[in-house]
Amino acid sequence: MAAAFALYGVWCGGRSGAAVRARTDYECFLAVGLAAATALQVLLIAGGSLGVVPLSGVVTPFLSYGRTAMAG
Repeated sequence: MAAAFALYGVWCGGRSGAAVRARTDYECFLAVGLAAATALQVLLIAGGSLGVVPLSGVVTPFLSYGRTAMAG
């Protein structure tokens, strides 16, 4: 498991390096966004597997029980 975390850390670190070397703002934000989205997913899945983050809850928090948007 530690090896998997290390690989994801290296991957996210590489994306951060790509963001620093980006020629345009769009490329920078794209690299940072992809790295952040991947890191968030990895942390949530790992936290759920280790029991740190609860696995139950509202699956679609922005939908009410009547299947209409709450922020509508």
